[in-house]
Amino acid sequence: MSTYAIKADAFYLPTRVARGGYLMVEDGVFGEHVTEAPDCEVLDYSGHEIAPGFVDTHIHGFDNHDIMDCKAESVAAVSRGILRNGVTSYLPTTLTASTEQLENACASVAEYVEAGDDQPHARIQGIFLEGPFFTEKYKGAQNPAYLSAPTMEKLNAWQEAAHGLVKKIAVAPEYEGAAEFTADAVASGVVVALGHSAATCEQAQACLDAGAKVFVHTYNGMSGLHHREPGPIPAAVEDPRVTIELINDGFHVQDPMVSLSFRFAPHRTA
Repeated sequence: MSTYAIKADAFYLPTRVARGGYLMVEDGVFGEHVTEAPDCEVLDYSGHEIAPGFVDTHIHGFDNHDIMDCKAESVAAVSRGILRNGVTSYLPTTLTASTEQLENACASVAEYVEAGDDQPHARIQGIFLEGPFFTEKYKGAQNPAYLSAPTMEKLNAWQEAAHGLVKKIAVAPEYEGAAEFTADAVASGVVVALGHSAATCEQAQACLDAGAKVFVHTYNGMSGLHHREPGPIPAAVEDPRVTIELINDGFHVQDPMVSLSFRFAPHRTA
């Protein structure tokens, strides 16, 4: 067992900020915070504050590089660049494109991961395929020429190109067979997200019951609330299994709707 401690001015712990002291690290895992100097190696970061790194589960590019460049060097540039903003791990995210281009994008991520990176970088935890299984009404920035119904055949092809790195995929629940696809994708180890959708509440709930766990672009990437046609939003807010992913920039989603999510799902809104 490898044990050492970090000394710093402050530590941002799960429920409090600890001023001064030491944070134990055992086998690469953060442990308890102690106030007395421990009997082990101490890394002195006096003058600094220690906080957990951000995990970005939905990012398309950075520093003028994009995952859809389909180049390992672009993946490297993103991985190294986002570290400046405190992101220590992430899911490189694709956009709706042809099956072949998505295969190439997946292959470029796999190439970068397998080659290794000797420069400081954020770790890749998997690939998020945002599309092409969306419908046109709420396509957003997705290319309508490549929208299609979800199939495991396509997902398996992308997974093969990614060498198993695909960890998350988004789908519009109103497609016929979307719930069945969700169950099969989840069984294969892929997290299913719902978004870019005009689904009914019932269609969204069917995919949640089949194993979907995330809503993408909640509110602005789907049909809105209506008292007789509630759409997918109540399923997102009410289902305790769901993580609500939204763009909290004051433009895509207005503050009252952000507040609504945090009021009803404070620990599930990201």
